[in-house]
Amino acid sequence: MARKHTNENAWTPNQIVAYRVATARQIRGWTQEKAAEELEPFLGHKLSAASFSSIERSFAGGCSTRQ
Repeated sequence: MARKHTNENAWTPNQIVAYRVATARQIRGWTQEKAAEELEPFLGHKLSAASFSSIERSFAGGCSTRQ
């Protein structure tokens, strides 16, 4: 089966989640630490600072043409 050509400008699911996490955090004026605390009841554990930062970086890191 031949592969379909994908849109080079399309966002990956990871980029969409990363963008929405970062945007929601910024709208609320939360630090990454505060956001990790607020998410803890839903995740069952608190994200480390490195993990939270990694989530947000996956948006910018996956697509160099977006700001």
